[in-house]
Amino acid sequence: MSEATSNPEVNEAQESAEEPVGANETEKHEAEEAHVSLYELEMERFRATLKGSIDAALDRYGFTMVHSLKPEEYVKQQESLGFPPKLARDFYNLGCVAAEEEDYEEAVKHLQQCLTIDKDFIPAYFNLGVVFELKGDGAKARQNYEKYCKRLLEQTAHPDYRPAHIEEREAEVRQIEHHLATLK
Repeated sequence: MSEATSNPEVNEAQESAEEPVGANETEKHEAEEAHVSLYELEMERFRATLKGSIDAALDRYGFTMVHSLKPEEYVKQQESLGFPPKLARDFYNLGCVAAEEEDYEEAVKHLQQCLTIDKDFIPAYFNLGVVFELKGDGAKARQNYEKYCKRLLEQTAHPDYRPAHIEEREAEVRQIEHHLATLK
């Protein structure tokens, strides 16, 4: 925009004559938001139908929307359809659901099963730390947080690991170590 003059009418005319920068970008962003909103609206409808009747939800939406559920929702839905959890991520997600529902014993069971299947499923160590901390077991929480930090640092030592991610992981480890200093 050009410099303002002391005449307000001239300033107003100059401002109205100038094309807003990024108008098309704003329109695109609004269209993307509307698209996301429609998608989320349909997902909420699917979830509501699913709560009422699995058969009705599958008749209306098929399995397409099932695969669009959040991982935690997906694994619970698969279980309700008669598909038992098999993969480490399935047990991890069940552990996360149980932790959200404050069923810490169940969360521990699922997260440990996840690590039995795949000892390198690093986020499970962190979540076990959180769950044990919520249960009031500081020693087990500390043990799992420390395993998590150790595994993260081992992972960053891999030659293909990106330097920017190394810095993020090291910062995360420092934050956890600071938390461990306050853990009882």
